[in-house]
Amino acid sequence: MYKKLLVIHVVFLALAAIDLVAVSFTDFSLRTSWADRFLIWMVLITGIGVFAFFFKKLSIGLKFYFSVYLLYPVLVGCLFWVDKIMFAIVGSLLFAIVTVPTSFYNEGGYDVRQRLGLIGLPEVELIEKKGLMEKYIGALESEKLARKIYNFEIINQIGDSTITVINRKDTFVFVRL
Repeated sequence: MYKKLLVIHVVFLALAAIDLVAVSFTDFSLRTSWADRFLIWMVLITGIGVFAFFFKKLSIGLKFYFSVYLLYPVLVGCLFWVDKIMFAIVGSLLFAIVTVPTSFYNEGGYDVRQRLGLIGLPEVELIEKKGLMEKYIGALESEKLARKIYNFEIINQIGDSTITVINRKDTFVFVRL
């Protein structure tokens, strides 16, 4: 089986080389472009097959030669993703800068800030500060909240709702979304 697959690989490699020379130096070509592609695919598939199935029988030089057929598509696939990975790294920094929340009130253990998003509507959210961590209490979908908050008081917490009084006159309910 080893010799049959090796002969098939050499035949397809020779046909692909003849086709490449014929296309490069003359006007002669196989009938369709699919025939050219078929030859290249068969060279790749038989090369990967020889490397995968008969790895232990191959000499050092043949191991290097046939490993190219396996590693070349993997290398090309990885290089295809490099630009997308780099964009994700740079884009995530840009996304973090764009979505920095605006703080309306920052006193004691609470923070009232406007959460921004690229897709969603802006919401006002209530955050409780606990050391290095923050606890999300709820969000408010109201545009009535004053931009300047000078007084903030939590009246009651019922389930996932928190009733607050802001600036001693307006009562708002922050709901955990």
